[in-house]
Amino acid sequence: MNHSVIFAPVYLVIAAGKLRSFTFEVGYNTITGRFASIKTEGYELVLDNEFAYRKGNFPPGWVALVIPALVGLLEEHLYHVDELN
Repeated sequence: MNHSVIFAPVYLVIAAGKLRSFTFEVGYNTITGRFASIKTEGYELVLDNEFAYRKGNFPPGWVALVIPALVGLLEEHLYHVDELN
């Protein structure tokens, strides 16, 4: 069974100085276990227990800014998902 928590859009300033709307999601699924993802404007980056992958043509520096945010989401919020299982 899949569980996830979707966070309201969060606004972050990118190195290029543009303001973009991001949606964060953390959760658990039966295939990969825990995961966190961030999506914006056709881009998606997913981090789970096995690997990180991305979809889309990311602007320079984007992944370097996003991975720490995903790691923080995994560490802070996924214990709630464990309680659901």
